[in-house]
Amino acid sequence: MEPTPGTNYPSIVAAELYMTARNDFSFEEVAKRTKIDVHFLRTRYASRTDLLRSYYSDSLHRYIVMELSVPDFIQFTMAEKLTTLIFSLCDEFDTVQGFAQETYGTLIRRRGSNSDLMHPIRDRIRLYFSGDTNISAFIKYLPSETTATILAWIVSYLVNERVHDRSADKERTSALTDKVTTLVQSVLYTGTLDHLVDVARYLGVTYYSRK
Repeated sequence: MEPTPGTNYPSIVAAELYMTARNDFSFEEVAKRTKIDVHFLRTRYASRTDLLRSYYSDSLHRYIVMELSVPDFIQFTMAEKLTTLIFSLCDEFDTVQGFAQETYGTLIRRRGSNSDLMHPIRDRIRLYFSGDTNISAFIKYLPSETTATILAWIVSYLVNERVHDRSADKERTSALTDKVTTLVQSVLYTGTLDHLVDVARYLGVTYYSRK
């Protein structure tokens, strides 16, 4: 069975081994350190790369467990939710910094929106949308899949920037994340787009009524 959060996930052990042995680690080593049957590991993961890739989806799973333990999280603004998601993931990635810096690009970003991390992040953002009454009418009119995919790409970009941030206390990406998530929230919440749609609709009706 899968380990519960807080125990030795096979993917965490694999990421730690990667930092010292790269792809030379074995399933036997992971099995020994996690006390999980090696045959289960070989059945569960098609390859060592598959096991390493699962580190990222496992990280999101652990984040969700943490998020659900926050009583008032549903009341957070969109900017606060996205910032919490980004910083929490990056805090965990910092524990295997060398692994994250070398593999986040190849295992996640290059695989696009259907990667092991991007797909569940998109699903999480869609959930944020469903419970946020501040989203403007125009944004709600757009396909939620499209909006969530765009935001997932933004989250992935910010995570990648933070993973590679070498500034003191990651000040550069802390400021960048704050500015970008605030801008995103402004676009999602503002009634400006709603007013533009109303004006366009009015002009369209006025134009056709003159014919």
